[in-house]
Amino acid sequence: MKSPSGPPVLARPYRGISAEERRRQRHEQLMDAAFEVFATLGLARVTMRDICAQARLTERYFYDSFRSTEEAFDAVHQRQEELLFARVAQAMMTAPRTIDGLARAGLRAFYEFIQEDPRRAQVLLIDAFSANQQSIDRSKKAVGQYVSMIEHLARELFPSLPSGIHMDMLVWGLLGMAIQVGTIWARDQFRQTIDEVLEYNLYAWQGLQGLAERMSAQAASSVDRAP
Repeated sequence: MKSPSGPPVLARPYRGISAEERRRQRHEQLMDAAFEVFATLGLARVTMRDICAQARLTERYFYDSFRSTEEAFDAVHQRQEELLFARVAQAMMTAPRTIDGLARAGLRAFYEFIQEDPRRAQVLLIDAFSANQQSIDRSKKAVGQYVSMIEHLARELFPSLPSGIHMDMLVWGLLGMAIQVGTIWARDQFRQTIDEVLEYNLYAWQGLQGLAERMSAQAASSVDRAP
């Protein structure tokens, strides 16, 4: 900020808190408020005024952090997605090195994360995949992280898999199933236990393990028969 006739005027501390720290605190207030109203109303119905009212801040401060409600949603979604990815990755790193073991650990971490705070279901599962094309594209990019991680692990477990197999397509299908099951589960108020929800998913992942084992055996057999 500049004075009308002199050098820039530096913002002064207020009650011992710097201007930058006050700005950071307001940003966090807005993030918390946005998470709450997006989860309560859904992205399509939320306005900037809803977020400001929840945060008890004026519109001026909203635009100090975000250019639009869509940008606020992006920030909320990204934060939750980063927390989720860290949780799932940690669970899979310590899981048994089998398709079943990795899938069980990763899926449990995913569903526990959603159940811990039901607001996450609206942001990560419902709005992210249905609000608009921008949110769908953003969510596909986020899911792509899991596809790459699982594809890498599968090829590590089954090094004899033929290079032509479209592992990414298989994993996309399995993750799509996990997301749809999670969405239905959340909308049903988490009536089933996590163990029950896991079993519905694991049938498909066990199928992936069986497919990988058969294809690896066929590839090994072809090598043995080669002259």
